[in-house]
Amino acid sequence: DALAAYRKAVEIQEPLASARPDQAGWQNELCASQLKEGRILQSQGDLVGALDTFRKSLAAGRRLVVASPANATGQRNLSICLDRVGEVLLAQNDLAGAVLACRESLAITQQLAATDPLNAGAQRDLYEAHRNVARVLEKQGDPQARDHWMHAYTNLAGLKTRGLHLSPELLSIFEQLRQTVETNASSIR
Repeated sequence: DALAAYRKAVEIQEPLASARPDQAGWQNELCASQLKEGRILQSQGDLVGALDTFRKSLAAGRRLVVASPANATGQRNLSICLDRVGEVLLAQNDLAGAVLACRESLAITQQLAATDPLNAGAQRDLYEAHRNVARVLEKQGDPQARDHWMHAYTNLAGLKTRGLHLSPELLSIFEQLRQTVETNASSIR
């Protein structure tokens, strides 16, 4: 079972990562395993367990960034951890906590995308970060959600214009966002 395998990996990785917080590789492995464990728990509907696991992954992600601040992979992993925490908090209707996590993720993602503007993965991550902030703000009834939807659209449009690959799912989302922008609607589901 996948959950048991990730839990076993975390059991092995935690003491190593705790003993050597300066070892970026060990922090990265722990962070990745905890993210996978949390995703399984989330998919099973165990939001409390998922949030706890994602918060542990977030702690490992923060240690990773401290151990290797210039490591773009570590920064991206930290951003992913924050997104996952935000997703679960949104599902639990903790909108204040969700928006904080998603905005912190957005700040990291903006920095990564600005550092490497030709990196399609970084640009897709930026789209997702804007989308996540927009979803939380929309649920709060905050009109700033519209600005984040517009940024999300702009990111996907930029990828499409440069001829970079968009998955069928992202193409569908792009079309929904395009229609929303063209009809001047305030949100998208």
